[in-house]
Amino acid sequence: MTSAIIHQLAWHLPQLENCDIKKRVQLDALPLQDHGGRRFLSAYMDPAFGWEAAKTLARDNQDFPACVDGKDNLVFRAFLHNASRSYRDDVIRDVVYLTAADMKMVRATIDALLLTDEGTPDFISKSMGLDPDVIAAYEKLFFNVRDRRADEAYLAATIYPNGRLVEMYSTYLDEASFGALLRRTARSCGAWDVLYMAGYTGGLLQAMQGNEVINQLESVITLNGLIIARNGWLNQQTTSMGLHHARSILTAAKMAGQDTTAKSPMRGLGATLASELLQVKGQLQKEQVFRKINKARAAQVIDITT
Repeated sequence: MTSAIIHQLAWHLPQLENCDIKKRVQLDALPLQDHGGRRFLSAYMDPAFGWEAAKTLARDNQDFPACVDGKDNLVFRAFLHNASRSYRDDVIRDVVYLTAADMKMVRATIDALLLTDEGTPDFISKSMGLDPDVIAAYEKLFFNVRDRRADEAYLAATIYPNGRLVEMYSTYLDEASFGALLRRTARSCGAWDVLYMAGYTGGLLQAMQGNEVINQLESVITLNGLIIARNGWLNQQTTSMGLHHARSILTAAKMAGQDTTAKSPMRGLGATLASELLQVKGQLQKEQVFRKINKARAAQVIDITT
């Protein structure tokens, strides 16, 4: 749904205190009298607003507002599903099945794929063996991101609510949920990586050649080391493993006497990383060198006088 449709639907909902919409943003900073702004932000930042709006209107026996059309009509169908037990809609029924606890892994994979460039309902249907109509309805009702792909702030808050810095810590994989990891894979790498990490046959490994894999791995490790060096992680003993890996690649290349950066898309990255290291630790290294020189000179003076 677009922001305009979300705004109109939100106006027809009860007060936020009586509404089931998840509050994913800090709304306390807004003036208390700005009920419209608070309600809109709460609705806009919730990917499942379509379902929550339909359920809330049906629960309160309210008429459904005539502001949705086209594919957004799925919200109206969800409203009918919640309002009347006699109403039958197989697509909405199957979408509700996807929200069951036993479907958590499947739902996490769908969420991640919807964030990728390839993640249309048809693509997800072919990749996961699900009905494309069910995927389209799920996206509209429970993870509405395809209509907001141009809103970088919204996507960043959905994928990285605490920023990307969490990836720098050694406990990152232990603390992040499976769904969060897949969404970040989708953001950084794309649909094929998501399918592979989720256990589906996407042909990712077969599509890569040996040399390409080596070059990409070296580039990723070295770039990660550069980012760490540039952002103040050089002196951290427990959270700078990425820097150690990058340094190992640079050392191995120098010992082999080979220039591996020429074949890499990150050409010259090693020199940049070395420059960053010198900028941070250069002064300390210079002081150590000067102390050694002065010590050697003092020793020579002693030998002459004796």
